Order: sequence, then C-alpha cells, then structure tokens
Amino acid sequence: MDILHKIEVTQKIQEAKRKQLKKLDLSGALMSEKRLTEIPDEVFKLEHLEILDLKYNALSDIPDATAQLHNLTSLTLSVNKLTTFPNAIAQLRNLKSLNLNGNKISSLPDLIVQLRNLTSLRLVNNRLTNLGEWIAHLHDLTSLDLGGNLLTALPDKISELSNLVSLNLNGNRLTTIPDTIGQLHNLTSLSLSVNQLTMRMTS
Repeated sequence: MDILHKIEVTQKIQEAKRKQLKKLDLSGALMSEKRLTEIPDEVFKLEHLEILDLKYNALSDIPDATAQLHNLTSLTLSVNKLTTFPNAIAQLRNLKSLNLNGNKISSLPDLIVQLRNLTSLRLVNNRLTNLGEWIAHLHDLTSLDLGGNLLTALPDKISELSNLVSLNLNGNRLTTIPDTIGQLHNLTSLSLSVNQLTMRMTS
C-alpha cells in the first residue's frame, strides 16, 4: 500500500471515530498499491459501526478482533484473498448482509448458523463444493447468491428457507436440484444457467 493511500485510510478511520459514523468505506482498488493486506487495528475500536466495506483489498485473514464490531449489520469483503470463512464473522450476531464474493473459500463452517439475522448472503465466485444442512437455520435469508462455485448438489433442507426471494446458482456443477425447492413459495428468482442439469427436479 502506497503512503498516500495509507494516509487516506488513516484519515477515514479518524473521521469515523470523531464523528461516530455508522459507515466506513475502506475499499481498495485493483491496483496493488491501493489494497489493504490487513485491517488497521483502529477499525476494531469503532464499535458504533453498522456498515463496513472492505472490497477490492488483499485480505487473507480476518482477525478475531472483528467480533468487537457487534453493531455491524453489513459487511462487504468481496474480491479479497480469503481461503476460509473467518470465524470472527460468526460472532457478528446483528449482521444482515454479508458479501464474500470473489474470494477462494472452499467450505463454510457450521458456525455460520449463529448469523440468524442474515437476510443476504453472497458467495459468488468462490470454490464451494457443498452446502451443509446448516443452511436451514438461516431462516431470515431473502437472497442467497452462490453463482460461480463448484456445487454438485443442494441439501433438501434448502426448502426451509421460507423467506427466500432470490436464489442464484448460475455457473456450478449441478446435475439435479431437489424437488423441495418447489416449497419455496416466496421465491421469485431462481437462476440455474451454466450447470449440468439433466432434469429439473429430483427427490
């Protein structure tokens, strides 16, 4: 990160602290010199934050201190270098929107069920190979975006996401989808292009 961008980041954090801002945008850029490789420690002291945007950076790890941001409702970590789901995120119980698009995450831990208030979960362009039964516990989800992964099957319990409105499964390796999807009565958008479907539904 170049010195000018470092100064800019520091100023943004100081302003957020001084004004008790609810939103902090520390987005980077595709140019490497403007990408954070770690989250500045001062960010974790901004407990009043509700929205934190860290997209287009080079973060490979999310420290445990992130859990101190207990008022966060929206966290964006798209286009970083995460290979595992950060456990600290599971402690953010007020989180409603989580964007992890464009990372290299291959699996999701059961801990994610702690995020009971999530309404939007975005995991486009990762390396997920399966979706666990835990998904049934995220009852408030209205949007689930799983496009561009390596999913070969979906759990039947996806039918328990009764509030789901939008489900994106584009660009996976699905050969079938469970007939239980038909129980998602609020679903208005189902995207299934670029898969290997041989039949629409299966029991």
